Amino acid sequence: HLEKHGVTADGGIAAFAELPLYKQRELIIKIFNNELKQGGVDGVTNGADAYNRGYAAVYELYQDYAHEGYDVSTQEGLRKFLSQGTSFNGELSMYRSTVQTRDGGDINIIVPGGRVFGGLAAANSTENSAKSGDIGVVARRQGDINAFTRNDFLVNQSRVFAMDGGDILMWSSETNLDAGRGSKTARGVSKAEYKFDEWGNVIVLPPSSLTGSGIRNFASSEGAEAGSVYLFAPVGVVDAGDAGIGTAGNLFVGAVEVKGADNFDIGGVAVGVQVSTSGDMSGMTGAGGATDKATSNAMDKVEETAKGDSDADKQLSWLEVFVEGLGTTNGNAGADDEKKKKKKGKKKKKGDLISMK
Repeated sequence: HLEKHGVTADGGIAAFAELPLYKQRELIIKIFNNELKQGGVDGVTNGADAYNRGYAAVYELYQDYAHEGYDVSTQEGLRKFLSQGTSFNGELSMYRSTVQTRDGGDINIIVPGGRVFGGLAAANSTENSAKSGDIGVVARRQGDINAFTRNDFLVNQSRVFAMDGGDILMWSSETNLDAGRGSKTARGVSKAEYKFDEWGNVIVLPPSSLTGSGIRNFASSEGAEAGSVYLFAPVGVVDAGDAGIGTAGNLFVGAVEVKGADNFDIGGVAVGVQVSTSGDMSGMTGAGGATDKATSNAMDKVEETAKGDSDADKQLSWLEVFVEGLGTTNGNAGADDEKKKKKKGKKKKKGDLISMK
């Protein structure tokens, strides 16, 4: 790629060395996340051996911390290095806490030797619960979310949300990705925010609301382009849980097993998982043309889905329940039956929706 821009490999390395440390770190993380994403897509489309690109990226990033004696020329050797060959330990536990960007920033989570526990409103029954909007990993405006773990990423009662066109990438090298058991109606509202324009005028940003749990991305603002969700657990399980997994764009899932496929909500094309969707959106498609098809078909499918949901709402707008009897506990069954016949002949008054004997 450097040659395309007239830069040699040595020249690129020299230019990188001159960057400030924070810029070096930013570039390394961006390349690392891209390699995980492309390695995951390769694994989904070309078979399990193609995940090597992602595993190799992890090795390149952490090889200086490796113990001796691991053959990393194969995926098995790379995985052994990742699970046993480094000195990293530790996990990220997010009880009553949140990681958020509020004005267009990415979120990058890297836990090379442990797991991420995505959060509970309270660690135990004696604690005061955190507000729903104060837990989870959330890019409230534009911005991607990227998470790499060696072990599980457990969303639990929390959420991983990219609110306005961002991608979500999650990779677990050794175990599972679980969208959790959070409520789909959990709601949190942020406080109003303030910023200044180039003339020094104060701009008030209205509060943004968060509804639901699990793993989801959205395209909230006018003109925002839908992002995609990439979930890779090459030797583990991707589980939609009770909270569900959703995307306004495309979904790529790579795992040994996918659970809860009926709890996926896809606006574009799904690759790697068979999903049931409302409207005309199909489930798993041929991987080779997935991205191209998604661009041309996603908007039509979303419109059809929205129309179907509207018709369903109209049909379910009124429900009457009449309970005429719950049985008897005495020997006067015949008399009770006679009373029921008389009551059935009476006209029910307006508002008499439930009549219990």
